[in-house]
Formats: sequence, C-alpha cells, structure tokens
Amino acid sequence: MMTYEWERYIGRVVSGRYTLKSFIGGGGFGGVFFADEKQADNLLRSVAIKLFVPDHRVDTARQLDEIKINYLLDHPHILRSYTSGEETIDSISYYYLVMEVAEASLDTILSNKQMVMNEIEELILHVASALHYIHNQETPITHRDIKPGNILLKDRQWKISDFGISRKIEKSDYINSRVMGSFLYMPPEGFKGIISPYWDVWSFGVLIQYIITGKYPYDDELPVERYIYNIMNCDPYISDQLPCQYRNIVEGCLRKEMRERISMKDILQILNLECIIAPEGSTTHTGRKYIQRLHQIPSDVRRYYDRQ
Repeated sequence: MMTYEWERYIGRVVSGRYTLKSFIGGGGFGGVFFADEKQADNLLRSVAIKLFVPDHRVDTARQLDEIKINYLLDHPHILRSYTSGEETIDSISYYYLVMEVAEASLDTILSNKQMVMNEIEELILHVASALHYIHNQETPITHRDIKPGNILLKDRQWKISDFGISRKIEKSDYINSRVMGSFLYMPPEGFKGIISPYWDVWSFGVLIQYIITGKYPYDDELPVERYIYNIMNCDPYISDQLPCQYRNIVEGCLRKEMRERISMKDILQILNLECIIAPEGSTTHTGRKYIQRLHQIPSDVRRYYDRQ
C-alpha cells in the first residue's frame, strides 16, 4: 500500500477501542499509526498500532510470526507489545498489533543533532543488551533490520523495534532465505540469503561506526550495484576516529567470514556490562564505578538485569 492509502484510515476506530490519530510510517509489510486507547469515551493511554498489509502475496504465517515474536520478548530495550487482534476496515480484514509509543527514532535524532559520547555509550549498551537477549532465546531470533529507523527512544531507554523480517533459527545456526533488509546494514552473506545471529552482529558494527563518525564501512554514495560488489569483495573501512574500545568491537563485528565475528555476549563483556550487575559488596575500582552506574538505571531495567 502507498502512504496516501494508509492515511485514509486516520480517524477510524480499531476493535471499538483504538482511534487512529495520525500515520507514522510504513512499508511493504504494514502501516503504523499513533492511536488513542479509549474506554467509554475516556482516554486511557496513547499507543502505536501496526496494521499488517492484507495482501494475498504476503505470507499470513509470517505476519503471525511477527506478532508472536513481539509477545514472547520481554526486555527493557525491546519495544513493548500490549495486545493484538483482527479487524475489518472497509470490508478488508487486517491483523493488528498494539505497542507502546516511543518519543523518537534514532534516525530522527541523528538528523537533528550530534549525539554526545555519553549518549552514544548508553545507546550502544542498550542495543547490545537487546540483541544478546534475542540471540539467546531457546530458539534464537535474528532481527535482520538493525538500523537507526528501528531504534527508538522511550523514557530515556533505547529500544529496538520492528521484527517484521526477523527469523527464528531452528535447526542450525543459519538458514537460507530471500534477500531482505536495509542494504547499508546488511552483511555479505545477507546478499546470498543466509540468515543467522551473525547478521545482527555485522549490523551492530555498522551502527556503532555510523553514529560515532557518520561513516559507513563502504562508500554509501556509490550506486547500489557497486556498493553490493564492494561489500562482497572488498575489506570494510574502519574509521580511525573510533575510540579504541569501540574500534575493537567494530573490527570484531565487521569480519567478512560470519563465523569469525564477535558475539553479543563478548561485546557486553567488553562494555563491562557484567560490572553493572556486580554485587553491592564489590570493592574493585571497576565494580564501584559501575555500581554507581547501576543506581542511575531505572528500577524496571535493573530488575531485568538482576534476573540474568
């Protein structure tokens, strides 16, 4: 559906409860709206609603997989889902997913200001934590579309969103599929349709370099065909502007051979996340430093880390 077709649904009521207020954006898989949740004409809260494209060419099972994945995931750095259902609008049946509302996307923030280093450090830590969580599910999940547009800010917490092209890795550590995703953040094997958690690791490395330096590992001004040729055949550019700690992470993420890439667990260890959850009795300098950071983390997020 085109944008103007989604916008004609503004003002409609979904499930007798959610009034669509404005169109946020959409693509080949669905459209997302700001909405008011009301009960007996009383405003309960503002939410976001995704309507899934009702198209015979779209696999319904894939849409239901996205809804199920959103329900299963419970992490402070993943956008929260409230409920879902099916609704008929203008004689067309839609699946819908109701989610919490974020304040802004990383994409929007980067277009309006230069982030300072402490903001970047928090962002990197939050996204790494979320990716480690989905990669370590009983059936690992690969997001496949980590990019600034899918990283959202909510109450000072960064959250990954949009599991529309995510995949569960069932029988081995990778599967084959058709090429999907944002090509600037896709790993070399992605263009061959190979999916694994290593995909997200590559994307994470691209993200770190971009938000710190504004540079991609490959020249993004080239025609798409040439860009793809370079990513398949040339070594990535690792910026000298990266602080040493992040340069090491980016180098580990952007290895052309996917099995040689660093894991999200190792990345969190480099970021000293284990020190954030150090016991209160820790007497090391590092432990004291990160215990102080722990007290700055909101209580709901701390509860998650305490369970790990």
